[in-house]
Amino acid sequence: MVRTNTPYIPQSQRLRRRAANRITLVVMIAFLLIGLLSFLAIRTVARDDLERSHVENLQSISQEIDTKLNQTYDDIQFLATNNTIRTFASAVQATERNSAAIESAQTALAQTFATALVRNPEEYLAIRFVDLNGDVWSEVRLENGTPHVSLNAEVSAQTNDAAFLQGIQTPLNTTTTGELRFLTYAGSDELVEPLTPFIRFMAPTSTDTDSMTTAGMVQIDVSLAQVLNILAADPTVAGVEGRRVVLIDDQSTLIADTSLTNANILRRIANGFGVSLESQLPDVARVISTSNDGIRANVIEGVMVSSLPIALNGTDGTPWSLLLMDNAGSAFDSATLNGILALLGSILLGGIVGVVLQSVLRDTMRPLDQTSMLAMQIADSAVDPVQQASVDFTESETEDEITLAIENLRRQVQSLSQTLDMRTEHYRHNLEIAARISRETATLHDISILIDRTLDLICDSFGFYHAQVFLVDDASVNAVLRYSHGSAGQRLLAQEHKLAVGSASVIGQVTATSEPVVVNDTSSATSGPHHFNPVLATTRAEMALPLIIGRRTIGALDIQSETANVFREDEVQIFQLLADQLAIAIQNARLLIETEARVEQIDRLNQQFIRSAWEKTLETGEIGESYYYDLMQVERGIPEDTGKGLRIPLTIRGVVIGELEANAGVDRKLSEGDEAFMRAVADRIGLAIENARLLG
Repeated sequence: MVRTNTPYIPQSQRLRRRAANRITLVVMIAFLLIGLLSFLAIRTVARDDLERSHVENLQSISQEIDTKLNQTYDDIQFLATNNTIRTFASAVQATERNSAAIESAQTALAQTFATALVRNPEEYLAIRFVDLNGDVWSEVRLENGTPHVSLNAEVSAQTNDAAFLQGIQTPLNTTTTGELRFLTYAGSDELVEPLTPFIRFMAPTSTDTDSMTTAGMVQIDVSLAQVLNILAADPTVAGVEGRRVVLIDDQSTLIADTSLTNANILRRIANGFGVSLESQLPDVARVISTSNDGIRANVIEGVMVSSLPIALNGTDGTPWSLLLMDNAGSAFDSATLNGILALLGSILLGGIVGVVLQSVLRDTMRPLDQTSMLAMQIADSAVDPVQQASVDFTESETEDEITLAIENLRRQVQSLSQTLDMRTEHYRHNLEIAARISRETATLHDISILIDRTLDLICDSFGFYHAQVFLVDDASVNAVLRYSHGSAGQRLLAQEHKLAVGSASVIGQVTATSEPVVVNDTSSATSGPHHFNPVLATTRAEMALPLIIGRRTIGALDIQSETANVFREDEVQIFQLLADQLAIAIQNARLLIETEARVEQIDRLNQQFIRSAWEKTLETGEIGESYYYDLMQVERGIPEDTGKGLRIPLTIRGVVIGELEANAGVDRKLSEGDEAFMRAVADRIGLAIENARLLG
């Protein structure tokens, strides 16, 4: 048995090959995608160009036809409102007809009709006046280019004509059109050969004395030849292979088709069995029947179809339509070919780039294993001298890789340093804000003003939208809201908002555990025990910090934000410092209130004691009730006539025990200085009397 030795391929070399193959595959896939996108882009651009050209060509044909038809609409309205026609209508409608008046008016009417007919010899076949009973009074026909006037009345000629009956009911100043008709010989139903198709335009008219009431109708028979000639001669139709233009009436019957012989189509219509669109193009007929405003470049069974209504309506008001059709497959053939060429070119270019890339990667990635080992040693900061010596580096192969590895390490260290600096700066900024809040509130002594100011500064400086303080009641059952920020806070205070200690809420947990609670996403059920409050419905994050005095939690500082994940764990201690300051301020305020209450109670007891002692002293007679001094000697009692003087009460610790009265005489009044002196003397006398009582 012969054994062959398979050459050993190092792991690093296999990794290099795998990486090169994957990169090459990615490049080839990218070129394939570029080719596919180019193919689709070429097809899309070709389709957009065809659709735009398709619609523009149809609009051009439709506008040319409508221009011809609109001229007829203008002419018939001119005739219907012409004074000559209205004068004739008045003569016909007169109760007592005057033959001479009718004849004169009829002659003028015929002349007006003849003028309009001669002006449009290729479009107009006949113009007539019909009264309300369907009697044709005057008619002018164009025979061999010469107007032929018929002034003999044809009684009941259109009495049973459906188009006439419908048109005579329409309002004045409106025009209706009837179905497709064919020219016949005068006084006969025999068709004129070759067939002459026409459309009858009808407009009601009034008398010259009553412009609001219909008195008859003006009719113009308009040849359809001009419309058919436009379709046949349009260069956008004749110059495109496979293009087809079809004209259909309100019943979807083919009137003209550039792919068929119009004479055959018209002959079948004249014989009473016209060709329907559904029999020729059933799918197109179905789509068009669902759209009153036409369709734009729809591809139906491989045919691109556009349709537009023209200025002709059937008896039921449905417009005639013009259809333009192209073979979508043949139109896209050249675009498809160009797209395929672009796709193949992109694939070929991708293959060439892949081969070149394989060669380049093979040369540039050869020293990857040595470079990787060195980079790992540098990153671990533990380069083994023995291993380093065992790696055979060449300067030309490894210099760039080593530089890149060191640069990556430097960037990583720099990135970590920048991150640390940013966090340090953010922490310092928060500490400065906390210190500023402490400085601004340190000068406040009213506890309500102090806490309200602190809450305002927390919201304004840190960008939070709400902050509030809860205090635990004396029974330690509920945490009651005592201070709250903004208008929302006033509403909560008015509601006497409170939460049970230990309840499933942020405040309940903080007051029960004496530990900060942070809920960074109130919309998540797993984020924490957030209690929804409709007054603060936009809260997305909430943090509560305990107010602790000694080992007792007296309340909680609650901070809320409209932004989720805004509270960081390393910032909790900063806000806890603020909470501790608030707790100390609240406790000091409570102690001050208690001290003031005790002092007030002691004062009341002292006053009661002094009042009782003096009552006993006066009862024993140890001190006289009154004394007076007349600048010569002091005596007990009150002089009989002291006059009106100044009286100053004698008080001891708020208790009035007597009064000091001074009188300056009739001719002199005591001044304000005298009064101040008297008050000082009264204070001294009060102390002296109290000391005498105590020592006696």
